[in-house]
Amino acid sequence: MTLSMKARLSAMMFLEYFIWGGWYVTFGTWLSASLHLTGQRIGVAAGTTAVGAIVAPFLVGLIADKFSARSGYWPRCISPEHFCCLRLRAPVASAPSM
Repeated sequence: MTLSMKARLSAMMFLEYFIWGGWYVTFGTWLSASLHLTGQRIGVAAGTTAVGAIVAPFLVGLIADKFSARSGYWPRCISPEHFCCLRLRAPVASAPSM
C-alpha cells in the first residue's frame, strides 16, 4: 500500500469518526431536552445504532455483490449516501424523453 493511499484512508477514517462523535455525543441530550424522552427510550434509540452497525455490512455487501459486477461506478460509492444518490439518479437518466 502506497503512502498516498494510507494518507487518504487515514483522512477518511478520521472524518468518519469525527462526524460520528460530533452528533452521537449530543444525541441523548437532544432527545431528552427537545422530545422529552425518558432514559429508557433514549437507551433504545442509542441501541439501534448498534443493531445498524451489525446489520449494515451484510446489506451493503449484498448490494455491492449485486451491482458491482454490472457497473463501473461502484468504486466511487464509499458511503451509503453516495449509493443512494446514484441509484436515485439512474432511473431518471434511463427514462425516455417526452
